[in-house]
Amino acid sequence: MHREYWPFTESYTDSISFYDSPELYLLQLEFSDPIEAKMFVLYWFQSEILNGGLSQFFENSTGVIAPEVVEALKVVGLNELSESLKLILLKFGGSYERNRAKRKKIVASNEEYFDALDDSLVHLIYEENGGLESASKNYVAGNTC
Repeated sequence: MHREYWPFTESYTDSISFYDSPELYLLQLEFSDPIEAKMFVLYWFQSEILNGGLSQFFENSTGVIAPEVVEALKVVGLNELSESLKLILLKFGGSYERNRAKRKKIVASNEEYFDALDDSLVHLIYEENGGLESASKNYVAGNTC
């Protein structure tokens, strides 16, 4: 049974962490409950964007989760936000850069680009399909017993 899923305190699950290494994060994600994994990445995406914008999201350890956020947004019905983030990820090249130091360099050389997108992403987080929190709650409620 899933715990209270939104808002969270710190994290939805203790079984996933993005602090150690991209490889460990991906391994933990692979063995996690799919709903917990989606709520984990959505929580951290929203938290970072609302706190410090795209630059903060990508420069912090949380940036490792970006590809999973794209998919989770789509799954909960936030297609415009998902597509927006998917296009933003193209700034990191053909293969998304999970290495934090390399991501930080890319963000530093494209800071104006990322900063210019913050307001539109915040708008979508609050408004698209009732907002990220509502869409996440609806997804969890519709996919659990």
